[in-house]
Amino acid sequence: MIKASSGNNISKDKLISILKRVQLNSPKIDSNVKYSEHNWHKPRHFSIEQSATLKLFSEKLAEYIQADITNLCHGDFIVSPLSITEHYSYTLERDFYNNEQNYYLNLGHDKTVSQGFVAINKKSALSMVRFILAGEDEPEEEQQNISNLEESLIFDTAETAVVALDKTSQSRGGYSLVSSPELVRGNWPLNLDSLEELCRLDFKIEKKDGSAELSIIIVSKLLEPALKADNSHPKIDKKAIERALSENISKVPVTISAKISTDLLQMQDITGLQPGDLIVLNKKANEPIDIQVNGTDVLHGFPATLGSQLALTITQKEDF
Repeated sequence: MIKASSGNNISKDKLISILKRVQLNSPKIDSNVKYSEHNWHKPRHFSIEQSATLKLFSEKLAEYIQADITNLCHGDFIVSPLSITEHYSYTLERDFYNNEQNYYLNLGHDKTVSQGFVAINKKSALSMVRFILAGEDEPEEEQQNISNLEESLIFDTAETAVVALDKTSQSRGGYSLVSSPELVRGNWPLNLDSLEELCRLDFKIEKKDGSAELSIIIVSKLLEPALKADNSHPKIDKKAIERALSENISKVPVTISAKISTDLLQMQDITGLQPGDLIVLNKKANEPIDIQVNGTDVLHGFPATLGSQLALTITQKEDF
């Protein structure tokens, strides 16, 4: 048994001093850093890379919508993405539930399966009708009833968005997408599991005399094939890369060292050395010196002089 020495006990004052020093050296919390709790009501379906690609996807989709809306309405329009958000089905359904002011056109990879929709509120729907009619019996913004003709024009607008979505998806190797033959008004148009993950893409349609908005809601997994890495860039020549690396590596500066010998001495022998003493090395006088790079022997040679400087005459080269 080892008996603790009383001299090794830490006094109260010493302990307090140590604790204070530890506390002083502890990292401080940056007051400028903002902290937020995880939102369990919002899915994180897409990776960082997919989210970045989704942004490019929405921009290209806006271009297609703009071109098709321009053809439909025979006017100049600017269509721009407003936002990209992710939702569980139950949260979006709660927002859209029983809203008689909304028009919906279902879409999907298969006409028999509804996997998303285009949503246009009444105000935007009337704006689009006004854009299309361009002065011919334009509807009043506050009117309560929508005629069959006006509903057909709203359908054409929503279908234009689905066609643009299909173009964008297929241009990136994604699914082909089609729309339902009927426009739905008022009720949530999908029958999905409450935890189905959905992506919402909002767009603004602008013209000199007004603007409108539409939303595309689609099952997130239906977008995945179109969000793969873009392989359209030309392939890089591997041999060219190897040559470039070889050229650059050959210009990297390295430190070399010349090692005469490595020997083992006792500490008392080292501490007893004085100027003028002689250390006999474990190496013969006619043996070459090792030249090392990063501790590895790469060359061998003998000492020489060049003017007033020491030099080495290389006699052997290792494979490296």
